[in-house]
Formats: sequence, C-alpha cells, structure tokens
Amino acid sequence: MLTPSKKKTPTQFILSGGIWSDSSCTFSEWDLTDHLEEDPALCQWAQDNTVYPDDYLSNLPGSTASPRLARSLTYHVYAQKVRAYKKRNLQAAARRIAAFAQKYPDLFVGIALDADTYMNPFFSGRATFDYNPGMLRQFREWLQGNGPYAGKSTHPPTPDLSVYRRARPLTLDEINAIAGRHWQHWNDVDPPRPSSELMTNPTSAATIEQVWENPWWQLWDAFRKHTVHLHYTELAQWTAEAGIPENRIFSAQGFAAKGLFFLSTRIEEKGPFNHWDSAGVSIEGSKPLNGSHLGVIVYDKPARNDVAMPHGHSLFSEFARVDNGWGIVEYNAADIDDARTPPQYHHAYLTYRDAYNFDAQEVSHMAWNGSNGLFADNPAYVAYTSFRNTGTEEAMRDFMVSHAFFPESLRLWTFGSAHYASDDGWTTSVGRLQAQPGALALTADHRQIELFSPADQVLRTPRLKTLRLIVPETVDAAIAQLTVAAQDVPESDWQPLSSVKEPKAVPFVHGFVRIDIPLLWPENWTEKNVIAERLRLNIELRAPGETLTIHRIALNP
Repeated sequence: MLTPSKKKTPTQFILSGGIWSDSSCTFSEWDLTDHLEEDPALCQWAQDNTVYPDDYLSNLPGSTASPRLARSLTYHVYAQKVRAYKKRNLQAAARRIAAFAQKYPDLFVGIALDADTYMNPFFSGRATFDYNPGMLRQFREWLQGNGPYAGKSTHPPTPDLSVYRRARPLTLDEINAIAGRHWQHWNDVDPPRPSSELMTNPTSAATIEQVWENPWWQLWDAFRKHTVHLHYTELAQWTAEAGIPENRIFSAQGFAAKGLFFLSTRIEEKGPFNHWDSAGVSIEGSKPLNGSHLGVIVYDKPARNDVAMPHGHSLFSEFARVDNGWGIVEYNAADIDDARTPPQYHHAYLTYRDAYNFDAQEVSHMAWNGSNGLFADNPAYVAYTSFRNTGTEEAMRDFMVSHAFFPESLRLWTFGSAHYASDDGWTTSVGRLQAQPGALALTADHRQIELFSPADQVLRTPRLKTLRLIVPETVDAAIAQLTVAAQDVPESDWQPLSSVKEPKAVPFVHGFVRIDIPLLWPENWTEKNVIAERLRLNIELRAPGETLTIHRIALNP
C-alpha cells in the first residue's frame, strides 16, 4: 500500500514503461524492456531495416550519463507480447495508485504516462523509424481502411480501430499515383525510405523536394503520428480501467525545437514548414482520445514559450487550443545542450506566466535526481536537472505568492515581481510604456493611452467576465474613461466590449484599489465558444501628461 510522505506532499506519479525505462543500463535478466528488446521483431527498425544496439549512440543528454536510447520498442498493434506486458504492468501499478488516490484524494495530483513516445529521433537524421514489418502491415491497412480499421478481427488479436478509419480510404491506384510507383499488390506497398545523406541536411533543397514536400512521405508521417496518438490513447484507456480518473491522466510527450525533431501541430499536417522528421510527434496526437490530458516535456526555448509554430500561434497557445487542461509533466528552464549554466530566473518566469495564462494545470520540474545550484561549479553539476537554489526556484516562490488563491481560468499579468521588471508583452500605440519591477508605468499622450495586450492569447469568451486593474489607491480619480475591445483573429475588426466613465475603485489590499470593468462579449462569440486573441484598452485620463501605474491586469471568470 502506498502511503504519503511525512510532510504530506501532493504527488504526481510517473508511470514510464517507454524508452527511458531502460536508459541507464542493459540487464535483460531483470529488466523487462531490455528482455523484450532482445527480439528484433519487437523493436523499431530503421529505413534500411537495421535494429541498432541499445548503446549504439553515446553522449546524449538526459537524466543519466549517456542514456541508452538507440533501441526502442515498436508501437504497432501486432506487437502482441509488448502490448500484453505493458498493459499488465501499467495496470498493476495504476491499481496501487488508485487505492492511494482513494484514501488520500488531496495528495493525488495525477499520473504521467510513458515519456517521449515517438519513432526514435535520437539519430538526428542518420536514421529514421519505424519500418518494422508489423508497422508496414498496419500502414497498408490504415491506407485502405481494412483489418482493424474496419472493425475486423485479425490474427494476432488487435483492437477495434474503426474509430480511426480514414474518412476516405485509398485505392491501390491512388497509392501508386501518390508514391509514383507501379505496385501490383497491396503487400508490395512500401513507405518512403529516404537515405541518411538526405535526412542529415533537413533544409537542403534536395531534402525539401524529395522528402518534406513529397506527398508520399507526408502520408507516411501522418500514419506515424496516428500511431503515437493511438498508443497514448490506449495507455490512458488501460490506466483508466485500473481505477485512475481520466482527468488525472496525462501523456508525457517531448517537444524539442532543435537537434532531434521538428515541432508539429496537427496529425495530418502537411506543407513545407515541416523541414524535419517529426518522429511521429504532434501536439494533437499527444493528447489521448478519451478525457485524459495532454502532458508535455519542455526544456530550453520550448519551456519559455519561445518557439514559432506553423499556424502563427505560440507553442503554449497551441497546447491550450488542443487541451484546456494540459500540463507540463517535465520541465527545466535550462538549455538542454548546456549542462553548466544554471536555469535563470527570467526564463522560469516566462514558463510560469505563460503556462498559467494558457490553461496549464501543473508544472513538474526535472529535479528528481537533480543537481543543487549551490554546487554549480562542481564538474558533476547538470543544469537541466537543477532546481534547488537556482533562479527557477526563486521564480517559483514568487509565482506561488502572486497567484495564491486565484480561481481556475484566470488570466493574470503581474509585470514581473518586486525585483524583476517585465512588460509581459503589453504595448502602447498612444502614450508611453515603461516596465518597472512588478508594475507598468503608462504616460499619457495628452490625456490618451491606447494599451494592447500580448497577441495570440487564448481567451475563452464564455468564461471570462471581468477585466480587473490593480492600481495604487491614489490614482483612481485620474481615469476619466476606460474602453475595452477585443479581436478574435489578427487584423480583424475590434469588437467593443465595454466603456465605463469614471470607473469606480474598490479597496483591495493596503495601498491598492481594484477597478473592475465588465466584459460584454458579442453574443455569437459566447454561443460559439470563440477564442479571443487580443484586448485593447483605451484609457482617458483627467489631466494631460499624467502617468498611470498598473500593478496587475487580470481577466476574471
């Protein structure tokens, strides 16, 4: 029976039976994953049908030194032995956790499934996966919509995949036209197998033309993303069957901006933007199909929400659009390629601010075997496993104070903290803006200020009811009129939401007052659950040239 710690700390359980479960060593006598990987038929195959030794790669970054990541198990539905062991062991662990959750509900945060579920990306273009014969069989069935995709029983037994059946299955003639081949039988159909020379230079003209813009590659890659989606969905389903509530189950997908694979949003996303092997990873495909949640693993720029995405949204914005209850199940602000530089306060601040404002439920730090920041000069120090006595820990303390006791769905901009200044992405077109530690100083042009929120927000219009400003108690009389408008997409017309003359100030905390303005969204927006992306505040002051200092801006449910 699992029991809580003496400090009764809320706990997130990690149920990782994936590629990291055997990353530290190779002992097939007692390690189940190593034992299964002894059979090449159960492993992922490279494009030349090679199954590499587990220790083929070296000097990879990870929670252990040079983790063994070159050999990984396949995800196709015909790998019966892998699936049986994984389901049995996952459910055995989940049942024990379910008993803990039932006895200590306040201490159970949730569970994270297999971390980094994808077609092995660690070869950085030297090899691409998975060409296991079982994967090829499932690929052909997915294309033509038969076998398990038609709900037919197969041998060995497979799940009913009819819910995933393509809206329009393809004929062999259509496949030949897409692939530029002349296959006579379905068993001859083979996915594209780009050479390692092409894949190692992802942005070369030849790779773009022969791989990324090739419709046959795009179809194969969509299948790989579907396979990852199916695997996470099944893991979540098996866990829920063992007694874990669906809304407490998170996937654990890694999203990298460089070095391994390219970020992809949709399962069937196409186009020249994807100039990198997706490794079967997509945001959409990383959220289980049932009521379970998207769990993400982010380091470096992705952790700071500093990554451009194909549809013009930020990474966290895309997470929020796929799942309004996603979570960061593994994270560190440090650069994954720099083991020496401790994580910085301003980087962690960006993570916490945007995770909160984009509907994340949690942030779980990569620190369980971590290095203490006090020993950053020690040769054994590893920055991306470090939390204690770093800027990240300091930023977390400040965040927990500034966001304590607030409801879910709130949007909050604190403009840094008492010792850190940030404009939080707010800008002016009329008047001047200056970020101060924990405040925004706005100087009017004559009597006018036009203030814009950051673009690309995910403001769920049925939920958000009030705009709140926290200002010093001496400033309430300075505002003559406050008008609020919103955009649902960039460059669209601004929709007026509210205009209040001499808004009333209400005492808030010592030295501060709050000003609440109702958000009267257009009726068709709330009926259709429209997401607003940006706000505009037009502020008229009583006297020309005055400075208005705002310490907080919030959107309240």
